[in-house]
Amino acid sequence: MNNSRFNGPILAVALCLSGVASSGAFAANVQCADQTDKTRITQYLKTVEAGAPLPVLARDMSILETRIASGLPAGQSVGTVATDETITTVWKTIEKWGRSTRVWLVFSINGTHTFNFPSTVPMRQADDGDGFHDVYADGNTGVHAHLLRPEISSIFAAKLPSAKDGIFARSVNFYDDNGGLIIGIYASMADGKGEPAGITGFADTWDAIAEMPQVCSG
Repeated sequence: MNNSRFNGPILAVALCLSGVASSGAFAANVQCADQTDKTRITQYLKTVEAGAPLPVLARDMSILETRIASGLPAGQSVGTVATDETITTVWKTIEKWGRSTRVWLVFSINGTHTFNFPSTVPMRQADDGDGFHDVYADGNTGVHAHLLRPEISSIFAAKLPSAKDGIFARSVNFYDDNGGLIIGIYASMADGKGEPAGITGFADTWDAIAEMPQVCSG
């Protein structure tokens, strides 16, 4: 990750947002929901806010976000362990949503402070061998994210039905070893916002993750 990439009118997002320390190896531990978590999550979605963004669920319920992602009702999430290969494969499918497709980039600090940035799809940059997965939105003028690959533990896609029939909140989320959100890419929101290209592309991303070895599936 070259420091010169932080020059100009951009927002640079590093993995330190999630508060995880560097270990230098791919994380193997994924914080999975237990049955109590699953019951509480289902009740929240039914009675408080259907289709709520996952960081909101995690904050309101004081549960690690990977426990939210893995504890959603059946058919509403798929997840896999993050490796160099799965990170690249999943992001390639996200790029196919279209570089000009509007999405929402969601970040969370310590499970409390949440940021939602309207953006276009972040596109991968050339790998310079420093261990970072660099993605830029809007060419060189939008969000720059520098994600340290060995510190990404899991990847989940979530599709939560909203209170309106046929409307879903669709997201692809990258998590650290502590169960915290690194970055979420939302193709659509529970209020119905979302571009057709992103919604169609999300289905392919979901399928790609679903075909990978699943975590928290027990």
